[in-house]
Amino acid sequence: MAQNRRSHLSFSCSLRPGWIADDNFPIVWRLQSKIAGSGALGDIGAHSIDLARFLVGEIAGISAVSETFVKRRLTKNRQYARVDVMMLSA
Repeated sequence: MAQNRRSHLSFSCSLRPGWIADDNFPIVWRLQSKIAGSGALGDIGAHSIDLARFLVGEIAGISAVSETFVKRRLTKNRQYARVDVMMLSA
């Protein structure tokens, strides 16, 4: 008789590139939603999803916490621009 077994596997990933953590790093395209859409989350997050699926199989559910730690950055013109995309810890 075949038995259905269900297992729970967990995968944790934090997307916090060091260069983004520096308050003095200037604004770049992936930090502005009008240019980047989903920003760094979409840019880098897709790779984390691929890695999770490779390691633990298909994903049945997800939870996440997101936060923008540096709210504004200097532009090339030395003006401040708002960072309006988030980084993710999942």
